[in-house]
Amino acid sequence: MKENPHVSGASIIGIDATNLNTGGGRTHIMELLNHLEPEAFGISRVVVWGARQTLQGLPDESWLLKVHDPLFERGILYRAYWQLFRLSAAARREGCTLLLIPGGVYAGNFRPVVTICQNLLPFDDMEQGRYGFSPYLLRLKILRYVFGYAFRVSARVVFLSRFALEMVSRKLPAMMVDHPVIPHGISASFFVEPRPQRSIGSCTPEDPFRMIYVSTIDLYKHQWKLVEAVQRVRSRHGWSITLDLVGEAISPAIDRLREAISLFDPGGEFVQYHGAVDHARMPTLYRQADMAVFASSCENQPLILLEKMASGLPIACSDYGAMVEILGDDGVFFNPEDIDGMVEAIARLIEDPTLRECNARRNHARASRYAWSTTATETFSLLAEVIREEQEIKTPGRR
Repeated sequence: MKENPHVSGASIIGIDATNLNTGGGRTHIMELLNHLEPEAFGISRVVVWGARQTLQGLPDESWLLKVHDPLFERGILYRAYWQLFRLSAAARREGCTLLLIPGGVYAGNFRPVVTICQNLLPFDDMEQGRYGFSPYLLRLKILRYVFGYAFRVSARVVFLSRFALEMVSRKLPAMMVDHPVIPHGISASFFVEPRPQRSIGSCTPEDPFRMIYVSTIDLYKHQWKLVEAVQRVRSRHGWSITLDLVGEAISPAIDRLREAISLFDPGGEFVQYHGAVDHARMPTLYRQADMAVFASSCENQPLILLEKMASGLPIACSDYGAMVEILGDDGVFFNPEDIDGMVEAIARLIEDPTLRECNARRNHARASRYAWSTTATETFSLLAEVIREEQEIKTPGRR
């Protein structure tokens, strides 16, 4: 029986998903709601504000209210206006008990608020230097202040990794107290037992050894360096290997990638850029691959890396940031700034099927620790805790 949202003790959770149109953030909120059992947390209703594309991916439940405003589709300035001047009033109008801000952007006066930190670029000065003096750099500088304000007014800030918590704590030491780490989960559709590893000597131009790198084409993702590294491995060893690149593109990184492909693979022999691919198709792409690469130098907790682990693939991975925290001693790492190191790590995995099998099995075992049901339980347990704390403060005679 559905609870009455207005009875005492029934909580209404508001979620601002207006800036979660693509990527891991959008997947995160979709999976949280797909795995939510509201009665277990005293929740009578969840209200989500978002763009049509985001709302269409959410489950259809009697307890879930999806709210769209035309401003959400009109760009970042209109969205910022709505978040600043309309969100708090909308939350009160819907009777919300708490606001969850999974995109980290909040400037309203509604309380209590819980935010999720999913973007580390605004806090990484070294990575920001890649963008030079540009509008994108200015955006990152502004986001640093916007996120900082949201974190300071939040009852809790949820971090996806210990690495992210420690980095932001160094930048914002005054407000970083007792905030939880709740990682992403992994969809069951990605879990596949690691396959037997074939010898590189058995691969041919007609049936090559296939590598895959899925991530947004961006300056800190280093796809153009990977293209050169793969070309050097091919030339040095004479192996039949190919590289599939998947992800939406951001300028000027896509220009560097195209230049690298023109220089190192002018005949289109081994690199294929697929562009953005629907998330539902990703398990199939991983099952067609022999090995994955992840070359990013700035990540909070990359959902894509977790999905590659669950897919039973051996992985050559960047040694920056949260990646070492995720893969631990089982990783085959390289410095994403060092193409020579990238070449060595890739060649080491390709030439040794036993190492690949061991790497894939350990990655897969580690991936089993991540479940969206656990993420949802920990997240909504936290929200229930914040609501109880707020109610205790408001109850006369209690502090």
